Amino acid sequence: MSTEQVNRWHCKHEGCEKSFARKEHLNRHERTHLPAELFICNVCNQKFNRSDSLHRHLIRHGDEFKPTPSGRSKKACVACHKGKIKCDGNQPCSKCASKGSECKYEQQPSQNSSGKQSEDAVTTPEFPPFTVKGIIDWASMMVRKPSESPAKTESDFEDEKSHLVRPSVSDEAKEEYIDSYFRHFHHRWPIIHRPSYLASDHSLLLSCAVTMIGAWSSQGGGAKMYSIVMQDYLVARIPVLLQKRHSGEQFQGTLPAAICQTALLVIIHSFTTGIERLVSSSMLILASLVTILHETEFFNPATVYKDEKLGYFLPMHHAALGERQRLAQYLFKIDKYFSILRGHRGIIPLDALHFPPPSSYALWNGDGLDVWESRVLLEPSFRGEISMAEIFGNSFPDQGSDSQPILVEDVQMYMCALQPMIWQLHKGAVQSIASSSLIELKTQLDAIKYKLGQMASQQPNLANFGEEEHLLYRYYFGYEDQNKEGWQRAPIMRAKTLIFDALSFYHVLAINLYSNVPKIRQLAKDLNLDNKALNDRHRKAQDSCRTFVSTWAKTQNAEAALHHANQILSLHKCLTLELDFEQKGLDAITYGGLQIAMIVVWAYCMFSDKPCARCDGTEACILNKVYAEIDGLQVCLCNTNELVEKFRAFLPDRWNLPETTI
Repeated sequence: MSTEQVNRWHCKHEGCEKSFARKEHLNRHERTHLPAELFICNVCNQKFNRSDSLHRHLIRHGDEFKPTPSGRSKKACVACHKGKIKCDGNQPCSKCASKGSECKYEQQPSQNSSGKQSEDAVTTPEFPPFTVKGIIDWASMMVRKPSESPAKTESDFEDEKSHLVRPSVSDEAKEEYIDSYFRHFHHRWPIIHRPSYLASDHSLLLSCAVTMIGAWSSQGGGAKMYSIVMQDYLVARIPVLLQKRHSGEQFQGTLPAAICQTALLVIIHSFTTGIERLVSSSMLILASLVTILHETEFFNPATVYKDEKLGYFLPMHHAALGERQRLAQYLFKIDKYFSILRGHRGIIPLDALHFPPPSSYALWNGDGLDVWESRVLLEPSFRGEISMAEIFGNSFPDQGSDSQPILVEDVQMYMCALQPMIWQLHKGAVQSIASSSLIELKTQLDAIKYKLGQMASQQPNLANFGEEEHLLYRYYFGYEDQNKEGWQRAPIMRAKTLIFDALSFYHVLAINLYSNVPKIRQLAKDLNLDNKALNDRHRKAQDSCRTFVSTWAKTQNAEAALHHANQILSLHKCLTLELDFEQKGLDAITYGGLQIAMIVVWAYCMFSDKPCARCDGTEACILNKVYAEIDGLQVCLCNTNELVEKFRAFLPDRWNLPETTI
C-alpha cells in the first residue's frame, strides 16, 4: 500500500469505501450518513451536507429566501476573523462549537444622534502574544467593517447569449480536485495566493481552473475527461472575457487578477496535456493576455498600485504584489516553454520583468498572520531590492559562490533567460562546437548544472532542518502541521520535484544549444510530404534542410545533443524507481524534453551514417569499434523505431503533438 493511501481518511460507515485526503472532507461526507446533521431546504425539503450548498440552492427560490447577499455571515467571530476562515455568524459559530472553544464577537461601534461613531465605542480585539514581533502591530489591529459589495456570482462570468455550458462535479469531487491542485501543481506554479483563495469567496472562473488542473492529477479516467471538458469550456470563455478589456483598466483594479490568473493556468495546463488543439488555442490566449497587459501598463515600471501607498497593511501588500510578480514571472516562463516546444521566438522580453523576484514558497503560503510574520523575517533581503530583469539578465553565479541563497525557481529563471540567446544562436547556422557564442552559453549551462548537482545530492539533516548548505528547505515550508511526525517530507518533496524539473530543463536547453531543433522538426514534417507534389522552391528548401541536418549529424555537436537526450531518458527511468516520488504533477517541460530528445535521437539515427553491429560485416562496421548507446541499445538506423519508442513510453497517453508522430 502506498504512503498516500495510508495517509488518507477512510469512511467507517458500513458498506462505504470512500476515502479523502483531508479530515474535514471526511467529516463533511460522513454527514451524508447521518440524516439528522443534514441541512434541509425549508421550501422544497432537498437535503445538503454543506450549509453553503444550501445557501446557493435557496437563491434559486427567490431573493426572499437568500440568507445574505454573499451566502455567508456579514460578521465573523474573533477566532474566525483572526484565522481568516468563513464564519456562519451563529452563537456559537459552527467552527468554535466543533473545537469546543469560546465564541466571541466584536461589539459594533455605536452611533450618536448625529450619525457619527462614538469614540469610546470602538473596541480592539485581543490577540495572543507571538514570539516574533516587529512586523505587525498587533495592539493596533482593528476589525474592519465587512464590505457591502456583493460577492462575485456566476452571472459575472457567464454570457447570457453564450451557448456554452459550464461543466460541474459534486462538492466532494470538487474538494478532492482542489486538494490535488495544491498538492501536485501549486508548488511548481504558485500563481494564486493559497491563504486568500481558501479563506474567502473567490472568482468562479478561477475556481474552474483550479478544479480543472486538480482533476488532471487525480486518479481515474472520469477526472481526466472532466479536466479536458473544463479546459475546452475555459478556452472558449477566456478570449471573450479578454476582448472586453481595454487600455483604461488596471490590473487588480477594473481588470480582475482572477481573469489573468485563470488564463495563465489554462495556458500552462494545455501544455501539460499535450493535446494539440488545446496547445494551439492556448498560444492565442497567451498572445491576447500579453497584449492586454501591455495595454493596461502592467509591464510599465512606472505604474502605481493602490497597495503601494504608505501605511498599507503589509501582509495584504505582500499578497497583492505577489500576484503581480508571479503573473509576470510565470508568463515569461511559459512563453519560453512554448518557444522551445514550437520553435518560435518568445513574445515577452526579459526587460519586461521589472518586478523584484517573488518571495519564497514558504512566505507565499504562510497560513495565518502569525506564521506569515515569523517567516517574513527569514526571507533573503536582496529579493526585494533588484528587478528580475537585472538578476536573471546577468551571468549565473560562479561555482562556489553562496553569498546569497538561490532557490530552485531562480535557477529555472536563469535558464529561461538563456533560451532567447540559444534561439538566436541558430540563426547563424552554428555547426562548430568551437563557436565563441556556443562556448559562452555552454559555460553558463555548466555553472547551472554544477549548482543543480549540489542541490540534488544534498541530504536533509532532520536535526537542523531548514539550515542546509546548498538549498534551504525552510524556503519550501508550506501549510503542513509541524507538530506531526514526518512533516519534513512535504518541503523535501517540493524541492525534489522542482530540482527534477530544473534538471530536465537544463538538458532540454543543452540539446537546443547543440542542435537546431526547429530545422530537425521541419525535416521530419517534410519527409511525410509527397515530394512529387512540391514545387521547385519547396523542393530546394527541403533539400537544403536535409543537407543541414545530415551535416550536423556528423559533428561533435550532434554527439553532445545525443548525450543530453540520453540523460533525459535516464531521469525519467530513475523517477519510476523512486516510489516515494510524486509523479502526478510533472511539469510541462519534462514532457516537452522527452519529445525534443526523441526527435534528436531520430535525426541522429537517420543521418549520422554511423555503422552498426547489426550490419553484415561491412568494412566500415569492422573498423569502427565505438558505438553510441541509449539504454543498452545501439544508436543506428536499424534501431530507430525501438529507440524512439523508449522515449514515447514516458509520454502521457493523450500527448499527440506533431513531433510524436515521427
